[in-house]
Amino acid sequence: MKSFSARLEKWYLEHQRDLPWRKTRDPYLIWISEIIFQQTRINQGFEYYQRFVEAFPNVASLAGADEAAVLKQWQGLGYYSRARNIYKAAQIIIEKHQGVFPDTLEDIRKLPGIGEYTAAAIASFAFMQVFPVVDGNVIRFISRLYGLESLFTTDAAKKELYVLLNTLIDPQKPDIFNNAIMEFGALQCKPASPDCKKCVFQAECVALKQKRVDELPLKLKKKSNPIVFLNYLMFISEENKEQLTWLRKRSDMGIWQNLYDFPCLESDQKLSFKQFEQQEFFKDIVSKTPYHHIKTSAKHIHKLTHKTFYAYFHAVEFDNEVPKTLAHLHKTSTDKLHDFPVSRLMEIFLEENGF
Repeated sequence: MKSFSARLEKWYLEHQRDLPWRKTRDPYLIWISEIIFQQTRINQGFEYYQRFVEAFPNVASLAGADEAAVLKQWQGLGYYSRARNIYKAAQIIIEKHQGVFPDTLEDIRKLPGIGEYTAAAIASFAFMQVFPVVDGNVIRFISRLYGLESLFTTDAAKKELYVLLNTLIDPQKPDIFNNAIMEFGALQCKPASPDCKKCVFQAECVALKQKRVDELPLKLKKKSNPIVFLNYLMFISEENKEQLTWLRKRSDMGIWQNLYDFPCLESDQKLSFKQFEQQEFFKDIVSKTPYHHIKTSAKHIHKLTHKTFYAYFHAVEFDNEVPKTLAHLHKTSTDKLHDFPVSRLMEIFLEENGF
C-alpha cells in the first residue's frame, strides 16, 4: 500500500498521547511499561507505572529488592505472574548480563514473561531494530484495513500477519512506526464505534467498504466462566490492647502466588456461616477453641479471564485462648494489614472495612 507508513506516522505525530516511556531509549523503563500495559489500560495503569519506576528506577534496584516489596508495588494491577516474572528477569539480567539489559531479540525473548510482542517492542523502541509489533490494536486495525478473516489465535495466522507488517514497517523509523500503528488502533480504529469518516485510510479500508467494521477482527466465541466460591476465615483476637489477625502466604503456583490472604476454603456453592462451621477445613483450624462469629461480609465479585470468584469473608473472634493450629500462619496487627502484598480482592475488602 503506497505511502502507508508515511500517512500513519503523520497521523501519529498529530494525535499521539504524551507518555513518558515514549521519551526514552532506556530499555528498562520501556520494558516495565510494556509489561504493565499488557493487561491494563493506560489511564488505569499510568500512576502504577510512575510509582513502580520511582520505587525501582533501574534493573539493579529491582533485582536487589525483596519480592514482597515488588508485589506490594504491583498491588492493584492484577495478573501477579507479571510482577514475579519481571523480578526474576531483573535478577537474570544482573547475573547473566552484568546488569546490562540485553540488546538482541533472541536474548530479550529468553527473559521470563517476555513474549514475541514485548521483545519486538523493546528491540524497536530501545534499540531501533526493525521488528514489527503485534498486539490487539494492531490486529484489529490491519484486519479491518485488509479484510483479513483469520483468527489470530494460531501461530500460522500470526506469522502471516508478521510477513505483511514487514512489508509495511518503516526500516528507518521502526520505533515511530510501531508506536503509531498501536496508537492508531487504540485511538482511531477502536473496538467499538470507530469514527471511520475521519480515518486517513477510509478509502482503502476493506471492512468499511464491506460494512464489516463491527465484525472484524473475527473472534472466538466466549465461554461462560465457571464460578468459584471463596470462603475466607478472618480470625480476630486481642493481645495487650492490640487487635491481631492471622494471614497465610500463598505458596501455590496460582495467580496469587506469594501474596497474603486469610485462610480460605473454595467451594462450588455459597456456604452460610453455619454451613461453613461444619466443614472439616473450619473444624481443623478452630479445633475446640471457644469463639464467636462476628459477621460475614457481603458478596465480593472478582472476575478473571478464565473464572469468576464470589468471595465471602467470615470474621471470627476467639474468646480467650488462640488455637495452636494458627502457629503456621503469620500473626499481625490489623493496623499493619496494609503493609502486606495482597490481591485486589483482599485489598478491596480491607479498604471497605477500614484496615
